[in-house]
Amino acid sequence: MDDFDVDKFLRLESNAFSQDREVERILSLRHSEDPFLILGLGEDLYIKLKVTEKEIKMQFRKKSLLVHPDKAKHPKAFEAFEILKKAEQQCLNPARQEMIFRAIKDARDEVFYKRGIKIIETKERSMFSDEAPEEMDFDKIKRENPGLAEDIQKQFYLNLVDKLRRDTLRLKNGLGREIKMQDLLIKEAKIQREEKKKLEKTDDSGTKSWKKFEATGVKKKKKKEKPLGSLPF
Repeated sequence: MDDFDVDKFLRLESNAFSQDREVERILSLRHSEDPFLILGLGEDLYIKLKVTEKEIKMQFRKKSLLVHPDKAKHPKAFEAFEILKKAEQQCLNPARQEMIFRAIKDARDEVFYKRGIKIIETKERSMFSDEAPEEMDFDKIKRENPGLAEDIQKQFYLNLVDKLRRDTLRLKNGLGREIKMQDLLIKEAKIQREEKKKLEKTDDSGTKSWKKFEATGVKKKKKKEKPLGSLPF
């Protein structure tokens, strides 16, 4: 018992607790459409809308040390690591990154508007003026607005839910129109079949009547023509 290292034991226990907590955090975000949130890139991303490839890779490495199945004892560590790996790939994909950034920016602008934060679009320095364009002081905004990043994340989620609802409604309406069109086409085809049958029946009836007439009909006698110039007595 004299060789027992209390500090080492507490460090290991603390590390195991951190690993389990991170695995559970990632698993809770398995259906999230925000890979930056899965990587846990921090509030600066949601406020400044800036992240580098180096930061993404560094954050992935840091998180993978906590959830990698070779290091974490959590039974679902492998699943969490796969989710984390997929999130990193999405964050490094330029097209996917641009789409998510656009959605985050929309959410950020909504939150800024609600909080009365002035939005200044970044402009390039004019060649006709020495005055530098006005820029947003994000560090000051963050200091003066606690919980800002969390509100942006919530708004991003609400916008996503609203988009999914509208897409579902649009899909239902589209399917409804398609089903109605299919019903009309089926009805039209049915009417055409019925009309065709009527015509065929009429044709058959006419043909049979003519054949019957030819077989049993009474032929009219031709009048005997008198020769020209003959006298009537």
